[in-house]
Amino acid sequence: MTRLIRRTAVAVATLTLATTGSIGSASAAPAHRVIVAGPDDDAIAARVQKELTALGFETLRVGALDGCARSAVVRVAQEESAIAAACSDGDQVGVWVADGGSLRLKDVVVVREDGVSERETTAVRAAEVTRATIATYEAEEEARESSSPPPAPPPFVPMGWEDFDPPAPKPADSAPRATRRAPAFLASAGLSALMGVDARVAAFSGQAELGVFRNLTATARLEYPLDSSEPGFGNTLAVAPAFAGGGIGIPLASTDARFIPRLGAGVGVAWIRAIRPARRPAFDGLGPSAETSDSAASFAAHASVGLSMRVYKALRLTADGIFGSTTSRLVARDRGMHVAYWGTPFGALALRLEVMFP
Repeated sequence: MTRLIRRTAVAVATLTLATTGSIGSASAAPAHRVIVAGPDDDAIAARVQKELTALGFETLRVGALDGCARSAVVRVAQEESAIAAACSDGDQVGVWVADGGSLRLKDVVVVREDGVSERETTAVRAAEVTRATIATYEAEEEARESSSPPPAPPPFVPMGWEDFDPPAPKPADSAPRATRRAPAFLASAGLSALMGVDARVAAFSGQAELGVFRNLTATARLEYPLDSSEPGFGNTLAVAPAFAGGGIGIPLASTDARFIPRLGAGVGVAWIRAIRPARRPAFDGLGPSAETSDSAASFAAHASVGLSMRVYKALRLTADGIFGSTTSRLVARDRGMHVAYWGTPFGALALRLEVMFP
């Protein structure tokens, strides 16, 4: 009887220790945190979060992250100490996983067909790809740790009081890498109002920019008239001004920002063309007259300010204005008389569609 009681007590103690050890092991291995990003009404992001939670991950739901831009995904993952991220824009899911101190895009799962069932299938595939990617990352980390044993401690060397120095200050954290503001290339075209002292016309406005430094672009601009302006004073002379030039541009925000203010300055050439249309025969005995024209040009300098707004991906809408002056006043003559002046000063207000390649 005593032996039976002793065996029963040993069995109960062994079971208790095994249960306690298993619970301790489970609590010692916390779930990995995964960021799930996407619009609030995105069914794919909601299903991805549900699948990852069912797989045992700690999920954190966030918003659209600026269209799944890399800088936004990396920032949120670092703030939340997440090992991976799955970001949906409604048509595809990007899977990101930790790589050193940042995240790297490992795979993109695309919605192949329209329909609720296809989007649910895409979400399940994205969750499985995320799980497999995290498993691969953990295996690589374990292999790296096992292949590089810790270095041997240095040999002990006795020191005297004179060998003790005050602790060296910790090195300052390296400055984060500057964000690029200048695009690789952009081109825009639209309409503008070209204005001066005696002539105001509608014009075609075009501009191109090429990134030369991180925060500086080289620009080229054209303002070409689409109609002409009559200065009045009892004559039928039509005046059409124009401007072409180049310079530098300074964007004040990164290329992935929704709104980008810009400043610029440059030099170029401004010119006007004055045209008197041909006159038909009349009964006054003077007879018909041929079309006559006069033109003048001058060097000019200008400054510009504008605002660019992202519409869809690389397509943007830009509104800007320039203010400048020619080195000499442009004069339109009619039969030897000065009838119109332009260029000191002049300006333009433009609205253009823009394509930007960051």
